[in-house]
Amino acid sequence: MIFIIMSCLKEKIAPNKFTYPFVFKACNGIGYLNLGKSVHGLRFRFGDEVNVQNTLARMYCCCRGEGGVEFPRKVLDEMCKLDSVSWSAMIGGYVQVRRSSDASSLFRELQIEGVCPDEIIMVSV
Repeated sequence: MIFIIMSCLKEKIAPNKFTYPFVFKACNGIGYLNLGKSVHGLRFRFGDEVNVQNTLARMYCCCRGEGGVEFPRKVLDEMCKLDSVSWSAMIGGYVQVRRSSDASSLFRELQIEGVCPDEIIMVSV
């Protein structure tokens, strides 16, 4: 996967906001956090896209390698715009690694921000 991205860069074909989510989902699917981190380090002008950030946070939550949920929380904290998928990825990640008090705290934060939780967030909580 990283080979494909590097080949694209060599040919001056830049990855875009559609490329990164698929790569992060693939890293998540095979549980290869180091590859995901490498790709994360390559992000270019679409790094601030909500969909890219959401997929990145979800990859970090699901791979559960070193750093635990600190990496996805950092991604979430640096996002300019959060949507329900952003909140859901992080809350679900906390639940998945058995950090229910952190999930509850994040849910309270979501409410303070005035975000209406969707069905997926409610199931996680």
